[in-house]
Amino acid sequence: MIKTTPRFTKDFMVRYRNEVSVKKVFKEICEINQFVPYESKRIFEYYFSLNNIMKLTLLPANYLKWYVKELEINLPIIIQRYNPTILLTDFDISKLSMLPESTRNKADKLKVIDCLQLTIAELNRIKCVKNEIIVDELISYINNPTLPGDIRKNLEKVKGFLNGKPGVLNEIYPTKFPIWVNMLEKAFDYEHVSKKFGHEINGFYNIGYCPYCNDEPIHSIQSTRKTFRPPLDHFLPKALYPFLAVSIYNLIPSGTRCNNSFKLMRDTRTASNPNLITDQIPHQAVFLINYIPDVKVSTNNISIDILNISEKFKVNTEIFGLYDVYNKPDTKQEVAWIMERIEFLRDSGTLNETLNDFNRFYLHLKIQLGEKANNFRWKKLLLDTVNQMTDSSFNACI
Repeated sequence: MIKTTPRFTKDFMVRYRNEVSVKKVFKEICEINQFVPYESKRIFEYYFSLNNIMKLTLLPANYLKWYVKELEINLPIIIQRYNPTILLTDFDISKLSMLPESTRNKADKLKVIDCLQLTIAELNRIKCVKNEIIVDELISYINNPTLPGDIRKNLEKVKGFLNGKPGVLNEIYPTKFPIWVNMLEKAFDYEHVSKKFGHEINGFYNIGYCPYCNDEPIHSIQSTRKTFRPPLDHFLPKALYPFLAVSIYNLIPSGTRCNNSFKLMRDTRTASNPNLITDQIPHQAVFLINYIPDVKVSTNNISIDILNISEKFKVNTEIFGLYDVYNKPDTKQEVAWIMERIEFLRDSGTLNETLNDFNRFYLHLKIQLGEKANNFRWKKLLLDTVNQMTDSSFNACI
């Protein structure tokens, strides 16, 4: 995880606000407003007034979750439509813990039926407290099959759904909601923003490696021959929070692997995910190199552990598969080279000179201490390696 701070200019912010908030979003909102019923119109017009849309579009990263909470309280139908899982946070997931891996024998089949009854009872308990559409949908979903094997599969999907994975709700679910709620996602048109402002937004970050993993290169290319920019990740997913789809501080350049394969639609509002704009890379050691003393290091005899220094960092490590990413052959090769160089400098009596001089440090270890981590691949890993091998305290937080 690498902290990355965009440096948007005042001119750009004004252009973005006028082009996106005024000319695009508010125009669509005015169309939607004619379908909003009387009992919801006042609160809808407040949250989606021109003034509030302009604020929402430029809302700082640390206020995005606050805005979602406001809507959850005052316009819950929007959250219920796009992110119904969030309304089931008080579901006792232990009711699904007894679900067997198969239904090959009679005992397992009976467990599935027991699990089904417990799950329905839990959903009915929630329904008594808050009569949400999603509760009826889930009850119908798990009640539909009759064979234990099919029931077990559906309960597994419900379990995944409650843990933030899609796949339970089908195309019928949106039809349960008023037209104005379903129209909302079209008003916040990310594709328009991507085409018109994507390269500019990426440029204001000045980042060369994916901030989630600090491994995958994400340098932009913009010439007369070829054009490329890394994907802009919605920190709070636009599928779950469509009204944040064009909020400029919700858009973060990232690698294809982390964005399209690992993070996907994970709800970062409820999880303990670090926000790359507001959260700093930890000062303490994150990586621990396992090696055999007095044996020549190679990619075959070293491994890289990632320390569990905080809940946020643990979540980040799990989502983006950082243990596997940092134990790739090319990563371990770089670590092995650093370790060999340190031993060479120690044997030659020049290690202390190297550690105390920026220029020598770069000359001998190829690590630029003054370079920001978001433009230096594996910087935290390499400095943690140096610190471990030399009992130093070099810091990647620049």
